[in-house]
This record gives sequence, C-alpha cells and structure tokens, in this order.
Amino acid sequence: LIVGDEELDGIFPMRWVTKDKKLVTQWPMETAEDFGYMKMDFLGLRTLDTLEEINSILAESGKDAIDYQDLPNQTFPEEMWDLLDKGLTVGLFQVEDGSGKQLVKRMRCRSLDDLVDFLALNRPGPDVEEYMKGRAGKMVTYAHPLIENVTRSTYGMFLYQEQIIQFMQQLGYTLEEADNFRSVMGKKKVHEINKEKTLFFSKAKDFMSDAQAQKIWHMIENFSKYGFNKSHAVGYAMILLRSLYAKYTYPSEFILAGIRTVDKTEIKRYLTEARRMG
Repeated sequence: LIVGDEELDGIFPMRWVTKDKKLVTQWPMETAEDFGYMKMDFLGLRTLDTLEEINSILAESGKDAIDYQDLPNQTFPEEMWDLLDKGLTVGLFQVEDGSGKQLVKRMRCRSLDDLVDFLALNRPGPDVEEYMKGRAGKMVTYAHPLIENVTRSTYGMFLYQEQIIQFMQQLGYTLEEADNFRSVMGKKKVHEINKEKTLFFSKAKDFMSDAQAQKIWHMIENFSKYGFNKSHAVGYAMILLRSLYAKYTYPSEFILAGIRTVDKTEIKRYLTEARRMG
C-alpha cells in the first residue's frame, strides 16, 4: 500500500482493477518511494485466525482465554517443547513440514531466543552446520575479533542483518551508511554492490589484512542473499510460541480451531495429528 497525506490520484498514474475493486498505481514501488511516498506491505496470516478461534472456543466452554501478550514472561514445561522435538508440528507457525520441521527437531529449542535463532536459520543464507557445531559446545573460530564482538551469540556467523550493521559501524561506517550497505547487499544490484565492495575494503584495511577482509566479504556476500532481520524473526517467533503454547495447553481446542480455519484440503492433516496426540 502507498500511504500519503494528500489525494494520490492527481499525482500517480492510476488504474482501477475491477475484479479486486482496488485503485492501484502503475508506478513500480521503487519509483513511489523515490518520490517520497511511504510503501507498506500488509501480510495476512492464517495462524492468527486460528489463535483467535481458540479463544472463541474456550469462551464457548466457559474457560479463560489465553493471554497471548503475557507469554514471553512465563516459564514453560519441558513437555511443551517436546512437541517440537517429536515433530508434532501440524498447525505450528513456520514449522509444519519440510526443512523447518527437520531443523526444529535438531535444535531442541527451549526458549523464545532459541525460536528466534531457528527462524533465522531456516533460510538459504546462514550456515546451519556451523551454528549447530557451536550450539553443541564445539570451539568457535572467529574470522576476526571485530566479528566476535557481534556474532558471539550466533557462534561466529552472521545470522541477522542487524549484525552486519553493527560490524560495519565498527569499521567506521555511519549508521546510515551501514544500513545502506545492508540494503544494497540484500537487493543484489551488481553495480551498487561493486561500489560498496570498494568502500568496504578501503575501510577494512585499517583493521585487518586483505586476506581477512576477503574472507569476511565472502561471509557477508553469502549471508546477504537471504539474510533475515532480527526484528522480523522475533515477530515470527512470537507467533510460533503462541501457537505452540496453545497446542500444548489446549490440544483439543487447538485441533478444532485448526479445522475451522484452514483450507478444507488441510483438515485431514489435523485429524491425523489429533490421533497421533491421543
């Protein structure tokens, strides 16, 4: 959506899309932003419907609703996390099947922070095996002391875009320059990346050898292809935690809410899960 403080149809080339009943701009999003207008993406999530439906079902049966906002302040039983370990993930946000289901079983998450790391790891960019070695207690080798400053909690590897920004600031980038670097790397625009590469090496030479700079550039380049930002991962982790808590605490209501809110083709999966959970 484009957001402005004045009527947009006198400014933008516009078109009415009859089937969607929407007025749309015919400019690409980048052009709208170049002209100073705010572009916002609003994404719907079926999981949020399911979480609301659970509380509706609880209200119907006279039970207290789940206070989803309070969950980060609670301590959770080991049995709740066991649902992830055992692969009982139908209806759980971002871990229902595929690589997410396999990775979450390996990680044995036991906290919200673990879920945040998991959601960032479950992308093509980060090196999962290096992370898992560090998580298992094996010695971590850092490419440079400046890398250690920002990646100690993620075992020597960039897991979040914010870590890239922090690292660039240590090289003397301003916060704006560091964020621009992050943006350019993520958008994969070759001409701009080459320009950033020149600036990176000119700043890095004051802190490290050319070989170290080359190694770190390669790390950043690989990560940036699909790098997550931490605030996004935290938002996703909160939804995963809520769905996990609801499934553990009210399994029958969770299954019923899932059946009511998913596409009809998915209902069989919920019935199978219900049987697996007894």
